[in-house]
Amino acid sequence: MIVYGAHAGRVAVADRLAELRDAACRFTRSGAVDRELAAELLIDAGELEAGVVDALTPHHDTVCAAERACRAVSLSCGRIVHALRRGAGGAHGEAAALIHSLDRLAALPLPERVDVSVPEGYAYYAVYPEAYADAAERFAREHRPVLAVCVGIRSIGTSLSAGVAAALEAHGCDVRSYTVRPRGHPFDRRVSLGHALDAELRALAGGDAPAHFLVVDEGPGLSGSSIASVAGALAATGVPDDRITLFPSWEPDPAGFRSEAARDRWGRHRKYSTSFERLWLDDGRLARAAGCDALTDLSGGAWRRVVFERAEDAPAVQPQHERRKYLCGGVGQGRAGAWLLKFAGLGHYGRAAHSRAAQLADAGFAPPACGVVEGFLASRFVPGRPLAPAPDEGELPELLRVIADYLAHVARTYPGERPLPYDELVEMVRVNTEEALGPEWGARVRRLDRLRDAVCHGATTAIDGRMLPHEWIRTPGGRYLKTDAVDHHRDHFFPGHQDVAWDLAGSCVEFALSPGARDALVGAYARRARDAGVAARLPFYTVAYLAFRLGYCTLAAESIGGSRDGVGQRVLAARYARQLQEVLCSLPA
Repeated sequence: MIVYGAHAGRVAVADRLAELRDAACRFTRSGAVDRELAAELLIDAGELEAGVVDALTPHHDTVCAAERACRAVSLSCGRIVHALRRGAGGAHGEAAALIHSLDRLAALPLPERVDVSVPEGYAYYAVYPEAYADAAERFAREHRPVLAVCVGIRSIGTSLSAGVAAALEAHGCDVRSYTVRPRGHPFDRRVSLGHALDAELRALAGGDAPAHFLVVDEGPGLSGSSIASVAGALAATGVPDDRITLFPSWEPDPAGFRSEAARDRWGRHRKYSTSFERLWLDDGRLARAAGCDALTDLSGGAWRRVVFERAEDAPAVQPQHERRKYLCGGVGQGRAGAWLLKFAGLGHYGRAAHSRAAQLADAGFAPPACGVVEGFLASRFVPGRPLAPAPDEGELPELLRVIADYLAHVARTYPGERPLPYDELVEMVRVNTEEALGPEWGARVRRLDRLRDAVCHGATTAIDGRMLPHEWIRTPGGRYLKTDAVDHHRDHFFPGHQDVAWDLAGSCVEFALSPGARDALVGAYARRARDAGVAARLPFYTVAYLAFRLGYCTLAAESIGGSRDGVGQRVLAARYARQLQEVLCSLPA
């Protein structure tokens, strides 16, 4: 099944270098040093390093002047972050060193533009560089390393490893640092070391001072193969297993890995990680940052207990894909005065979420938003009744009017920056349909070719991407508000930037609209958005939406097994499958 979308972007290297230099200069000019700005500096430098080194070493990981200069920039950023974390001096001096490193990098021959991928942990999963610094400090206290070789896995491991290296240096450790990019099938990643890098690692492994080798990355994911592949490559250079230490974001049961090599490798090495709970919750740090006495955890689907009176009315979720969220304050049954904290991303990811949330609130479509707290978007918790999949007939006309207004506003306000991904969508539809329904149904997907011209006349938009009924509420005053509207166009699932027809199709499917109600919604949107061709594009996006949701719910059910949510996901998958069959049969042959 295909459910993940590739949302990488391209950046101009010279522009990103100039932005980093400007931020570094702000540190040297001002007396006050901004801890959050320092973290963003590290994240942005890591993105650039990963993009440049990937472009320069597309097949084998090696060392060269540009690679070393990129690493020096990220390491300087890591030292700034660590100096601020410890509350010690030195951040301004490190900022001056960063400017020098940036100037040296800018003087080298570099690609004009590079691809950068979203560091998922920073953007989606509440991974913080300082959690890795905390883990590194515990490692340093317990093992007192004299020499450490810190290997980050590109992309997010680029900046995470710079933070680990800075923490070790602060404990007096001599640190050498590299990054690598495991390649190949997601469940069987492999590391290919170029001659120069292989020689350096072998020399460090066999040197007079026994070096510790640290593998740093987010994850592990379903397979565990990326971290395992790096550990295996280090072992192949002569590093003993007891000298290889893994720095993941969490410590799973390796029996669940899909990679046999990862299952074997995981048990051979020490692991150090610091959980989100230890970093932010155990001592009340996040609550203090949000200005409240205590937080109510709504993560992993726990929010359903707050907004649904009856458990049987609550929708099924995939808990592992839920953003962390917490309720802050509030009194009484309606939680008057409460705020919702939802992880929206560090640095510019969180700022972008707040900007959109504030715009939608000002337009009357979403709850008020007040800012970002340590990567969490803070929005007013508005009491209301989540909508049902089949709204009451009396509510339907007003609801359709609001949805049409909302989607027309989205289309006008958030035009897309990417071309329409027609072929990518058709491939997703074909794969999901064939895997779920069989090859004979996959053959019917070819009927979509008749809609190609109409679809390609559309334009991409940073759409809502999640028009599920329970994410709309009706307030006690009778208003309809969209409660989760800021970031599904940029998470790591489909749809990404798409035609707003995706959201129209989603609304028709999820609210089980009759043909008459569907025509009313599409007509109202077409008039407001001045989009006369949307009705012709809707059948294509209905198929695409159903195929994606079918794939997503199928994989979710497999992942979470026989739990209530797992059963609910299977029920949803069966419903989407039936509807997909109906729509495919209705397409002209």
